[in-house]
Amino acid sequence: MKTTTTESAGYKLKMTEVKARLREYDDRNNIHFAMVRRQKKLKNLVANHGVEMVALAGGYAESTLKQYLRSSSPNIGKDNLDKASFILKNL
Repeated sequence: MKTTTTESAGYKLKMTEVKARLREYDDRNNIHFAMVRRQKKLKNLVANHGVEMVALAGGYAESTLKQYLRSSSPNIGKDNLDKASFILKNL
């Protein structure tokens, strides 16, 4: 089934609206800033312990951890980060 130009335009309009609402939600809840803080914490752990050690302690795949470190909009879960921080504390 071929999509018509009108259907495609309507889909693009909905996608634009979803993206705008997502940005609004993130802004209201300071989600971006929380993720950037988590990224900084991860970078600090990696600087002190290395990628391999942080990945092991936090239950991350090394490739995922590296992706988190270089992302401009990371989506880092709190539980794994807290686990890595706890395990690596005072080592």
